[in-house]
Amino acid sequence: MTPTEWNTLTGTQEGVSATITGTASENFTVAQRYDSRLDTFVNVYYFWVRDRASIPANPVVNRKNTTAFVANTIRNPQNSGIKHYSVTDTNKLIINGVNDLSNSDIILNVDIRTTAFDGDAHSVWKLVREGDPDYRPGHQVESRWWDSLCGKNTTGDMVPDVELPFNQKYGNSVRPRQSWYVDRFSALKEIIDYANSVLKKNQLVGQIGLTNLDAKEPEPTSASGL
Repeated sequence: MTPTEWNTLTGTQEGVSATITGTASENFTVAQRYDSRLDTFVNVYYFWVRDRASIPANPVVNRKNTTAFVANTIRNPQNSGIKHYSVTDTNKLIINGVNDLSNSDIILNVDIRTTAFDGDAHSVWKLVREGDPDYRPGHQVESRWWDSLCGKNTTGDMVPDVELPFNQKYGNSVRPRQSWYVDRFSALKEIIDYANSVLKKNQLVGQIGLTNLDAKEPEPTSASGL
């Protein structure tokens, strides 16, 4: 479905039945996917929708609120019914959405920090032998890089640790688990693009022996003691 088709159905009974609401952006991306039913490739359109009043049936991530709800909350937080505060000065704030609370129903804790700690800047330096194709960085640097790219370490723990404050999530530490990248998908894209540029210039098919892919050890027997 194109953005134009989406906007045509918005506000109609057919659109409501198909959970099509909101206004689609005119900017979109097109990708082709194979349709086994049609036995051909079809266009799939990706675009943003403003003020959608329904949640997609199969979202990529679990969603609790519609974009229309979030947009209305941002535009008019006072009437959202959500308890929140607004900072008006270096030592002043306004409490909102607490009209239904009184006496002992109100508990407000204000934590004032006297330090401006932004987190430790991190740099990883490793001397390498220029022009030596056989040189590789140490295991620690390589493993921290790989964990950061994968988003998990070898034991399956998330990298960075989701429980860490934002200013402590990024660095080169193993404990706590830190990552090199704020946006690891952009880092992955850079690596994949570079790998593709190298593979485009070098013929690898038929040049590398694949015998070891089928290699295996003999099955243990009762006499082997394994």
